[in-house]
Amino acid sequence: MEGRFTSRLLYAILVLAALARDTGMLLTAGYCLWLMQQKRIARALLFATAVIPAAAWYLFVRMRTVPYDFDGAFAIPFTGVLDRVIHPLQYSAAPARNAFMMSLDFLAIAGVMLALGLGIGIALRGRPSATGWTMILFTLLGLVVWRPGDWLEAYDYGRILTPLALLIAIDSLASRQWLGLAPVCMLLPRCGIQVGLQLLGVCKGLAGFTTG
Repeated sequence: MEGRFTSRLLYAILVLAALARDTGMLLTAGYCLWLMQQKRIARALLFATAVIPAAAWYLFVRMRTVPYDFDGAFAIPFTGVLDRVIHPLQYSAAPARNAFMMSLDFLAIAGVMLALGLGIGIALRGRPSATGWTMILFTLLGLVVWRPGDWLEAYDYGRILTPLALLIAIDSLASRQWLGLAPVCMLLPRCGIQVGLQLLGVCKGLAGFTTG
């Protein structure tokens, strides 16, 4: 009974992850790839249906909105992240603040590059786990979908690749290989400032403070 409850809970999480964001489908894909590796084909086919609600929603939206103009081209691996290094985002702020924000951007970029490198290492490790397959898929996302000019801010690519950084961190905690904690720690400062400033604004609004 406990195993059945766990399976139902996992299925519900995969359904909600895909509905929350399209990249959430990679969680289902990673788990299904692991099931197929284990030759559990029937269970893989069953869990593959977890993306059907999201696919139906995306189709519904596509039929009723202006199509997103995307040429479908893939990037040469690492060109997206290298473009961010060569063309850092400039902020319209005082020089000291601009330098501080840019330094956190570079720290976040280094964290992403480390996460991608660790993800490649996991791919070369041999028969990966379900978590490993998911990390591999997110690594491929960062390599071939992140094109020059895309994902401009650390808060942008940081959110998209957060599952990769978090899964690597969880894996590092289990294996006591602490290097895997570094990508999350390197992404947190820049993303934390972004969210923190927004949260501060909300708190001020709720408290009745207004800006002139």
